[in-house]
Amino acid sequence: AGLPRRVVRGGLWRARLPTDRSRGRVRRRWSLAAVRLYPLAPPPPPSPPPAAPEAKDTRAPTPPAGVTATAGSAGTVHVMWSAAGDDRAVTGYAVYREGRKVKDLPATTLMTDVIGLAPATSHTFTVRARDAAGNVSPPSAPVTATTLPATVEDRTPPSAPPA
Repeated sequence: AGLPRRVVRGGLWRARLPTDRSRGRVRRRWSLAAVRLYPLAPPPPPSPPPAAPEAKDTRAPTPPAGVTATAGSAGTVHVMWSAAGDDRAVTGYAVYREGRKVKDLPATTLMTDVIGLAPATSHTFTVRARDAAGNVSPPSAPVTATTLPATVEDRTPPSAPPA
């Protein structure tokens, strides 16, 4: 019980001095006892087989629904829509005016202002959804909005306050 202990590969072992004392000196080498004090750790569990690669995403998202367009000013239209669905996840939307892409937006954005439009002009908008695999939905139902007419700028300076 009072023997020195030494850690070796595989666990902790009890060590003892050799009994052979030649020329009155104790040999400096240690020998291992046959009794192990602590058992070896259990072997690690076998690693799971490699996961099968995910099937490629080939399904396009559904088109955004509930698209609306409202004139905000003589040069701006506000476009809104409801979230599209996908078998994995929608990652963004693209807004089109007259068939040309005018905005690219993240999936968290469901409205935008399209600016730089001509006053008193009719514009048609559609929205398409996209997923992480690059699949793009068919366009939403088209909606039309007419920008407001331009107003004459007030260039008259303010009058002086009464004295």
